[in-house]
Amino acid sequence: MMTNDRFCELENVVLQRIKWHVIGLSETRRRGEDLQKLTSGHLLYFKGNEDSSTGGVGMLIHKSLADNLKKVKAISSRVIYATFKINARYTLKIIQVYAPTSSHSDETVESFYEDLEKGITDDYCYYTIVMGGNLRSLEEKREIYQQDLETAFDVDTSAWSVDELNEHTCKTLKRTAEKFLTSSDTRHRVLSDVTLALIDERRLNMSKENQNIRQLNKRVRKSIRLDLRRYSRNTIIDTIKENRGPKVFQRKFNTGSGQIYSLLRPDGSKTEDRDEILRTVENFYTDLYSTTTPEPTTYRGRDPRAKLVRRRTEDLPDISLYEISNALKHM
Repeated sequence: MMTNDRFCELENVVLQRIKWHVIGLSETRRRGEDLQKLTSGHLLYFKGNEDSSTGGVGMLIHKSLADNLKKVKAISSRVIYATFKINARYTLKIIQVYAPTSSHSDETVESFYEDLEKGITDDYCYYTIVMGGNLRSLEEKREIYQQDLETAFDVDTSAWSVDELNEHTCKTLKRTAEKFLTSSDTRHRVLSDVTLALIDERRLNMSKENQNIRQLNKRVRKSIRLDLRRYSRNTIIDTIKENRGPKVFQRKFNTGSGQIYSLLRPDGSKTEDRDEILRTVENFYTDLYSTTTPEPTTYRGRDPRAKLVRRRTEDLPDISLYEISNALKHM
C-alpha cells in the first residue's frame, strides 16, 4: 500500500468482491500516522515508521460504521486498535497486529508482546477482537461458492416443469451469489477491463512454483499505472469542459481527506475519544466567538458611541459617532 497503484487495486478490486465491515492491514509501508476519509466514504487508519517505508499496520473501516467509531489509537507500528460503540451498554475493540517472524531478535518479539498486552488492557471494552494476517484468498471463496451451488442444486427436479426449473435456477444463483459478491458502481471505475483480467489471471496462477508470476506482477502494476494516468487525464479534461478550477480536480485526485484522531485538552493532556474531541472543539469555538469585552466606561467626550452634538444649530437626529464610522466602513 505504499504506492497508489497498490491501494487502487485494493479499493477498486478486492473490496468490491467481498462483504466486509472492518479489514486489518499488515505491512502497509506507509510512513507516519493518519486517519483518512476516502472518496468512497470508508475510513483508513494506519501507523507506520517515521523514517522508513517498511512494516506498518492499518485498518479499513466501512462507512456504515463511521458513526459508531469512538476511538483509534496506535500503540506502535505493529499494534493499533479501534473501539466502536455497539449500544449504550456494550463497546467493541478491534486490535490489528503485525507480528514479527522468528527471524527477528528476541527484543523485537518481546517488545511486540508488550505492545499487544498494552493494546488489550488499554481502554477496556466489553468485547475485544485481535486479528492479523491476510484476507482469505479469493480462490478459497470460489471453492466455497461452488460447494454451496452444488448443495443448492442437489434436489430432485424430475417432476418439475421447464418454468419451475428455470425459476429455481435463477433464484438459487442469485441467492448464492449475494453471499459472496457486492454490487459495484462502474460509472466512475478507475481500472479497465484489461487490468481486471490481468489481476484475475495473476490470482489463478499464484504459486511459488510459477516462474512467470513476477513478470505478471510487473504487467499488473504497469497496467494499473496506465489506468490511473488515463483516469487523471479524463478527469482534468472533464473539469476544464465544466469551466471549473484546478482545485476541483486536485480534490478528486486525493485518496481521501484527513480526519482528527487525537487532540490536546485545555489542560495539555491528550485524548483519542472522538466524542470528547467533538466536545473540545465545540467548547473552543464557543469561547472564541463569545463576547466578553465590557462596554467602555469613559466619559462622554472620549466615548466613540457618544451622541453627536452640535452647538448653536438645530437639533440633529439621534446618531452616534460609532454609527457613522461603521456606515463609512461598509461604503
